[in-house]
Amino acid sequence: MRAMKQWGLVALMAAALWGCGDNNANNAEPPPCLDCPAQDAASDDASEEEDTAQEPQDVAEPEPDLPPEEEDTAAPDRDTAVEDEPAPVEPDPPVNTEAPLAEQNAWGPAGRVVGLDMPENAREARHGGCILHGKHVGTALSSLLLLAGGLDQFLLPDANDNIAVLLLAQAEGWQPGVGSIGLDSVDMHLFRGELGDGGVEDFWISPDSFVDSDPQMPPLTTFPDSEVIGSWIDTPASLFTVELPILGLAIVGLQLKHTRLTGQLFADGPGMGLTSGTLTGYIDSEGIAAIVEDLQEGCNAGNNDALCRTLSLIVPLDVPPTEAVDDVVQFVGGFDARLDNGFPYPCGDDDDEEACNAVGICLLVEMEGVEIQGPL
Repeated sequence: MRAMKQWGLVALMAAALWGCGDNNANNAEPPPCLDCPAQDAASDDASEEEDTAQEPQDVAEPEPDLPPEEEDTAAPDRDTAVEDEPAPVEPDPPVNTEAPLAEQNAWGPAGRVVGLDMPENAREARHGGCILHGKHVGTALSSLLLLAGGLDQFLLPDANDNIAVLLLAQAEGWQPGVGSIGLDSVDMHLFRGELGDGGVEDFWISPDSFVDSDPQMPPLTTFPDSEVIGSWIDTPASLFTVELPILGLAIVGLQLKHTRLTGQLFADGPGMGLTSGTLTGYIDSEGIAAIVEDLQEGCNAGNNDALCRTLSLIVPLDVPPTEAVDDVVQFVGGFDARLDNGFPYPCGDDDDEEACNAVGICLLVEMEGVEIQGPL
């Protein structure tokens, strides 16, 4: 019954929010006669004299019977018939890691997150560089994030020049005149940003990005002594929270533990860019309860009754958040990792499922260089 409810919900959300359609419904059938080579080989083994007699005829007219170009052209149809086979991805053009960093103010070099996406399945996650424990490889919450209509849209200015999700970063310790290829380590900080009176290019740091909301205190999300090898950064683990607006219903905080940032750094205009980045971490039952609480508060305030009726199929809205965790976890496919004293471990064996208490999260990240004016 739970499975029927989950699949019914997915169909309902797709029809209500994004329209109906399935691009994979009509997979191409494999070309016929895939066993022809084997049959030819068997025929060869059966009669050496017959093959010898036919050989001059094959040599005399090879082209009309089997044009190589036409057979190769038809080959991609065989690939499209393979279920879940990802389409080839063109590599991004290489960045100039020797380009020197521009002169910076006290909050540089800085970057703004302009790409933030969760892969749809484990295969795409691995292809994108996601490395974490769990069978879902960081994609378990993709169904819930669809309620937000995708993450990238929140990174762009709306009609009123507001940016719903403004994430800023600083690579402290990167000196002007040095290319990213010459870096050994930096202190990477992440901030929640706000726009100033100057519009979409006037970036400031929200005070709540710091401990006790005090800019004189350390940032809440910081990765000190992050190693940089050949312009590629790999940070130590930290805590990270990103706030996502869910269709006018509520601001939902996604709280990640043991979060790490990876990617290739490069000097980009006034600041730093990051490409091929990943932000990975784990959300436990406490973090899921916090999501439920935010959604329940939005529904109780009557912000979006239609969406709340859909949510009620996933999230019980009339019970304490901690009691609704099991329903949410079942909807996303169950816990697939284990957090013990803040450190992640694999789990999920048939005889050890109770040891799982967390879900892996992987977000693909891109940044462009900006200049941060300072804390508001």
